[in-house]
Amino acid sequence: MQEFNSTDYLVIGSGIIGLSIGIALLESIPKIKVSIFEKESNLGMHASGRNSGVIHAGFYYSPESLKARFCADGNKELKALCKRNDLPLKEIGKVVVTSNLNEVGRLETLYRRGLENKIELELLDANLLSKFEPAARTHGKFLWSPTTAIADPKSVIDYLALKFKKLGGELITGNEIELRESNGLVKAFIQNKEIPANYIVNAAGVHADQIAR
Repeated sequence: MQEFNSTDYLVIGSGIIGLSIGIALLESIPKIKVSIFEKESNLGMHASGRNSGVIHAGFYYSPESLKARFCADGNKELKALCKRNDLPLKEIGKVVVTSNLNEVGRLETLYRRGLENKIELELLDANLLSKFEPAARTHGKFLWSPTTAIADPKSVIDYLALKFKKLGGELITGNEIELRESNGLVKAFIQNKEIPANYIVNAAGVHADQIAR
């Protein structure tokens, strides 16, 4: 079995969230050790690497929600990251159409929500749609979201992993962490061997609820 040393921060999961947390810790706290453990043999095997790559604008979410704020801020930050580091990015915008006239009201609700979220958004008449997307069809109106874009998830993950390692982070794949509670403390184990850590960060994606329990 591979020997693992103690660490200050043990991060479970090497998706975009786990890698970003690792980078933020190394950049903000001098001389700490951060170790990211990934159960799969490669990075991005789940949600982070298997999504559409769409960078959403943020007009779907309720204005008072954290989702709305994080989506809008994340849109700007992720596009800026791609541009700074020459990662694939398509700033092509997005149209939202209706399948019948009854859905126009729902489109208007999305438009108002977008304005409340301070998202750049236009509600336009159907006769203008061909200028944005000739293959699309709508009834009455459509939404035009110019800030929606598309990135390449794998390129983003590879960049973040490289940056994390350049900062001195330790990235370990092919090892699944098991958590056990003893005397009020939670400890991390791999194949019954404890990995001493001052802090454990749960960034396990779809399995995060299981880790939390």
